[in-house]
Formats: sequence, structure tokens, C-alpha cells
Amino acid sequence: MPALCSNLSIKGSYAFTIHGTVFLPGGAPQLLVDSLAKTSFDGNGNLTQLDAVTVNGNVAHGLAT
Repeated sequence: MPALCSNLSIKGSYAFTIHGTVFLPGGAPQLLVDSLAKTSFDGNGNLTQLDAVTVNGNVAHGLAT
């Protein structure tokens, strides 16, 4: 019998990156997006996330939660 997943099966912190390009309509310049994030799961169905994002190399002020 396969193991069942639930909100109790994910606990701990996980980090990840995002890199991509946003293609805007009408031939407008593209946006290059990069992000670094850490998501923490408490095993009770709740999570918190802290991330930082850049668009075209410009860093947003502060970190977002």
C-alpha cells in the first residue's frame, strides 16, 4: 500500500530559486526575473515564506514575507 501524504508529512525549510523571462505584448521590452526564496512548513498545514526578487537586475526594497 502506498504511503499517504498529508499536512503532517511536510516539515522543515526548503530553499529555491526562480529565473525566467516575462514576454510583454506588443513587442515591449522583456522583463528578466530572478528570485531566491525559503519556505518553512510546520507540519500542521501552515507555511511561511521569505523571498527576494529582482526584475531586470533591480532589487526590490526589503524582503517579502
